[in-house]
Amino acid sequence: MISKHLILLVLIALCIFALPVQFLSAAESAQTAPSQSDAEADTEKAKPTEVIIIGTMHGTHNKAKQYTVDELRKILLALKPAAICVEMFKGNIGDDGTLTEQALKDRNVPEVPVVDQAARTLGIRLFAIEWEERNDYWRETKYWEHHRRLNELFEQFLGESSKSNPQSLEVKIARLQEQVAEAQRLLGIHGSPEVINSGCHDNVVRAKHLLVMELIEDTIGKRPGYEEIAVYIREHADEWNKRNGHMADNIARIASQFPGKRIVVITGAEHRYILRDLLSEKPNIVLKEFWEAQAE
Repeated sequence: MISKHLILLVLIALCIFALPVQFLSAAESAQTAPSQSDAEADTEKAKPTEVIIIGTMHGTHNKAKQYTVDELRKILLALKPAAICVEMFKGNIGDDGTLTEQALKDRNVPEVPVVDQAARTLGIRLFAIEWEERNDYWRETKYWEHHRRLNELFEQFLGESSKSNPQSLEVKIARLQEQVAEAQRLLGIHGSPEVINSGCHDNVVRAKHLLVMELIEDTIGKRPGYEEIAVYIREHADEWNKRNGHMADNIARIASQFPGKRIVVITGAEHRYILRDLLSEKPNIVLKEFWEAQAE
């Protein structure tokens, strides 16, 4: 007959050997079944980022009647973003997320120190969104040389044709280009921050870059002796699309680091319309105007 002691020992042994299996099963369950915190983290990552593009006017801020750099500072502080993206190169931003001393010395962009001060006050980082290869591209394509040549040809055509055939379609289109550029300049001086950051101003810039330039390419650019105009306009359009495409990609990458939060993009107002167009096609991004966010 098996003793009670032997039976007890067997039962104890079975329990001991069964323990690892139970622990393993529990461990496997913990690995396969996501915890509540993991699920919450996934939900947080899936939230879209609110992106507010604030167009600035660089040197025109010094002449502006309403849209001063002080107004820009107030807007940034009121929005309380999680981060600010700026139209600058990575080398302009230090390891601590603030602008370098050299970047702060740029007198051509008076909004730069204000943006840096706002970021420091809010305790947030600045992120660069400029196309890092931009200057190399400009050198390789002789961008500014061709830009100056385009302006020379345009003025030459306008001077000659205004005398010989002032009512021609080409002259009217050339005058339209001048009028659109003047409208943009006056909006910059007299417009409020809300006007500069609106579809109204965006459409003026859009007309200048797309409608008018395409009209000039298709008309003046086909006139004998002015074929270069069409070439340079196409080069300008290629550069504009490449540069803004890279900037939009950089903004989207930065936005992905702040799901469910708000970031602000500070860039020349010239870029607003095309960046908004490009970002509207990106996933997990909700575009909003600063004045819409302030009204909430």
